[in-house]
Amino acid sequence: MRRTNSVLSSSPSSNWFSSSSFDPYRAAKELLGLPLSQTSPTPKEIRAAYFTAAKRCHPDLQPPHSNRDLVELFHQITRAYELLQKGNTNDWTDVGITDDEEATFRVACQEQLGLTAATVEESKQNPMFREWLQGKTDAAYFWQNFLANHGGLAPMLRPKPQLTASSSARTLRRRKR
Repeated sequence: MRRTNSVLSSSPSSNWFSSSSFDPYRAAKELLGLPLSQTSPTPKEIRAAYFTAAKRCHPDLQPPHSNRDLVELFHQITRAYELLQKGNTNDWTDVGITDDEEATFRVACQEQLGLTAATVEESKQNPMFREWLQGKTDAAYFWQNFLANHGGLAPMLRPKPQLTASSSARTLRRRKR
C-alpha cells in the first residue's frame, strides 16, 4: 500500500511516471477500491468508489488530532478520482451527476455561499484553495462542512457540451431557412 500512497503525488519531484511498467490508472483503481479486472469503469462507478474511499479518511470525519497521513491519503484519493474521470471524458452524458444533484448544488452554492456553482467548482480545482481548506480557521471549517455535505471535492457540475464544426455548420444552415 505504501507504493500506492505515493503514486498519485502531484509534486514535480516524484518520479513514479518514469517507470515503464507503472500504470497510474491501475494505481488509481487500487486506491479507490475498484476491481482491477474491470477495464473501464463507468463514471457512476468511479464516483461511487470515490465517495466510499473518501469517507474512510475525510478530515471532517476524523478526530481533531488525527494522523496527517489521513489528510494526504484523502488528497491522493481525490487525485485518483480526477485521473480516472479524465480518462472517461469520451461521453459526458454519463458523468454520474443527475439533473437534481446539479440543481441542488447550484442552489446550495448560491444560498449558503453567495457564489455561483461554477466559481465553487473552479475553486475546488485550485491547489491554493485546497491548501487553505486544510487550515484551522472558521472560514475553512465553514467551507469544509459545506463541501462535506455537497459532494466533497468531486465535480458537481456536468460540463457543457462542446460545439463541433459540424454541429455549428448545421445550426447555421437551420438559421438560414
